[in-house]
Order: sequence, then C-alpha cells, then structure tokens
Amino acid sequence: MSYNQDDMDPWREPKAWAPPVTPRMQPGYLFNEGSFDIPYADRTPQFYEWRQRVIDEGTQMSVSAAAKLAATAQEDYYQQLLSEASQGLEGWKKRAEEMEAKMQKKEDYYQRLVAKASLECRQWKEKAQRLEVNEQGLGIAQKQWGTANEELRGELRSKEEEILRLRVELAKGGGEMKEERGDRERG
Repeated sequence: MSYNQDDMDPWREPKAWAPPVTPRMQPGYLFNEGSFDIPYADRTPQFYEWRQRVIDEGTQMSVSAAAKLAATAQEDYYQQLLSEASQGLEGWKKRAEEMEAKMQKKEDYYQRLVAKASLECRQWKEKAQRLEVNEQGLGIAQKQWGTANEELRGELRSKEEEILRLRVELAKGGGEMKEERGDRERG
C-alpha cells in the first residue's frame, strides 16, 4: 500500500470539502422524477399539477434567466470588445505620438542641417567675394606694376643712354685732355 506524503504531513492545510456532484447540480438540469423527496405512492393528481406548474414556471424562469444571462454575456462581450478596442486605440495613439516625436526629431535634425549648409554657403560666398575682390585688386596691382615697370625701364634706358653719352663725351674729352697734356709737355 502506498501513502501520499502530503496525507501523512500533520502540518499541511486541510483540503476544502466539496459535496459530490449530483445530476441535480448539473447546469441546465431541470426537475425530473428523482428531484422530489415525496415517495411515489404519496403523489396525488394535485402533486402532478403542482409539479407541472413548477416545471412550467421553472422553464419560464430558466428561459428568462437564460435570456438575461445571454444579454449579460453579450453585454460583457461587447464591453470586452470595447475595452480591447480602447486599449488598441490607446496603443495606436501612443504609437502615433512616438512617430510624431521621431518625425519632429528628424525635422529638427534636417532644419539644423539646412541651417548649417546655408551658413557654410554664405561663408563660401563671402570667401568667393573676397577672392574676387583680391583678384581684382591683384589685376589692378599687376597693371600698376606693369606701368611702373615700364616707367622704370624707360628711366633705366634713358639713364643707360645718358651714361653711354657721357662715356662717349668722356672718351672724347679724355682724348682732348691727352692732347692738351701732350701739348703742354711739348710746349
């Protein structure tokens, strides 16, 4: 013979007692012959009339109770559907808010990129304008340098011509001086 260890434990909680399930306890079971405690021999025609009336009333009561239960069950079902729909709606609202927040972040990010790009574009335009001004200034400076260079070359040529003329004169004058010196020495 085997023993259950839980049954042998004196400190265990006692199991809750439940009466045995009989056919009368089954859901949907209505009166039948075994549902009355009156012996069969003592049953009179009035008993059968009474029993029939109880059965009819019970049937009516059970039909109305069933209708109420069905209405309650249907109402509970629709309440559950409504609750699930509202939960789903809350979930979709939350998702929509999250998506809106993400889109706002992306929009802010792209606005910052556009602002940065426009700032860089403006800076590059300013640099290009400065380079253009510098290039124009360089062109003017080159023209001025070319003009000054031509002027200096012209002056240099005139100086070289003057030096050459002076050398020629000096050479002529040197010959005259030699002649004069030679005349003095002879004379």
